[in-house]
Amino acid sequence: MDDSKDTELRRLAGRHTRLIYEAVKAGVVDSLSPEDQTLARATSEHMHLKHVHNALEFADLRDGQPYEIEVNGNVVSPLAHVAMHAAVKG
Repeated sequence: MDDSKDTELRRLAGRHTRLIYEAVKAGVVDSLSPEDQTLARATSEHMHLKHVHNALEFADLRDGQPYEIEVNGNVVSPLAHVAMHAAVKG
């Protein structure tokens, strides 16, 4: 996949992530699809973590740019962490 397609995919994923986050904040998780409810529950369980909160709060504003942080010399994605939790629980 070329960079423009990667960026567009991240942009769309960011919008979806933001919608899930807004549903969690509004307390309307039950109105989501079962798959999105699983992601919303994982999101809710991780919102106390600063980098997860920041990634969620600005998911739609990054305009397709990845949100990554460095932990112990490794580059990681807080949102990938949340997605993995959702996948394991789902």
